[in-house]
Amino acid sequence: MPSGVANQDKARIRKLHAEGKVGRAQLLESECGSYHSAGTCTFYGTANSNQMLMEVMGLHLPGGAFVPPNTPLRDALTAAATKRAARITALGNEYLPLSQVVDERCLVNAIVGLHATGGSTNHTLHIVAIAQAAGLIVNRDDFSDLSDVVPLLARIYPNGGADVNHFHAAGGMGFLIRELLGAGLLHEDVLTVSGKGLAAYAQEPFFSPDGLAWRDAPAVSGARVRRIWPRRTRGRRQATDVRRVGVTRRRRIGDNARPAGHGLPEVWRRGMVWVSAVILLAVLQYVVIGLIVGRARVWYGVAAPACTGHPKFERWFRVHQNSLEMLIAFIPAMWLFGWWVSPTWGVAVGLVFVAARIIYTVQYVAEPRTRQFGAGLSFLTVLVLVIGGIVGLVRIALTS
Repeated sequence: MPSGVANQDKARIRKLHAEGKVGRAQLLESECGSYHSAGTCTFYGTANSNQMLMEVMGLHLPGGAFVPPNTPLRDALTAAATKRAARITALGNEYLPLSQVVDERCLVNAIVGLHATGGSTNHTLHIVAIAQAAGLIVNRDDFSDLSDVVPLLARIYPNGGADVNHFHAAGGMGFLIRELLGAGLLHEDVLTVSGKGLAAYAQEPFFSPDGLAWRDAPAVSGARVRRIWPRRTRGRRQATDVRRVGVTRRRRIGDNARPAGHGLPEVWRRGMVWVSAVILLAVLQYVVIGLIVGRARVWYGVAAPACTGHPKFERWFRVHQNSLEMLIAFIPAMWLFGWWVSPTWGVAVGLVFVAARIIYTVQYVAEPRTRQFGAGLSFLTVLVLVIGGIVGLVRIALTS
């Protein structure tokens, strides 16, 4: 429902009434001003937590959780939901039973959404019951394990001053889901009532010239929604650890939700694998140059262990040695940057390093005095990785 009497004022009047300082008439006036129209109440209790859960579990149309009732957009969403429900029944063309949507990943997403928004603790019972109906086991250890790695992204009354309408206006579910997906804290590869993948829920509904449509959620949230990383980190940035939580049927979800370092988290497999690939590419580059050095010994008649004897051989030999010197710094710096800062940016900088080494090799073999650009770019990329890794490590250490 639209915002009425502020939640803090409502709580103040209730307290005064309990203390006998205001009468029943003033209490009823405050309550009527708070609950004054159709729709769920504006504080973030069980009802609104339900709305959030249904969306993060993929059981709503994207962006439908907190659109106020009796508005054109809500009416359009209701009509669209009706049509979608008809299509995914056994009589429709896209049969999608609930049992295919609510699985291990869906339940993990539900718990993550609850933690990230500070939702109702009643759902520590509701989610357990949903899991049981789906043939899975969730217990309070699972909530505890996931709370260690999920940040609080919103402060909605009673956890803050804002109500659910403020949350919705500040970016709402689309912004929240996009942030959690981007941090690797939600399973994207799930089935939803809208189709395959949770990425569609990083959008918000609106009216286009052709009717109801969806667009990307705001890139920046309002002032009332802040990204707050948790105090405990267990040694690694928290956003790297949740997505590996998953189970087989009849196993407890928390069985795989161990502290970072036990097994490979999903974000490692999907992000750090590319960091590893770039490191291997740089090592392969070094190996290829080593093979060329070996051939150059034959071509120019420089027998081992001699390191001089022909200018071309000496240039290739020096390129090989310089590559080794750079790899000693590049490999650990690349790994630290990818782990503590960003695998994506780490890969980008690493590829620049590989390209710089090719430029350096061509320049040095042709004429050593022209090597400055390739050598400088190689050094600069390693410097960026080293500084970035240190800054990322210090930042996490300060928040732990």
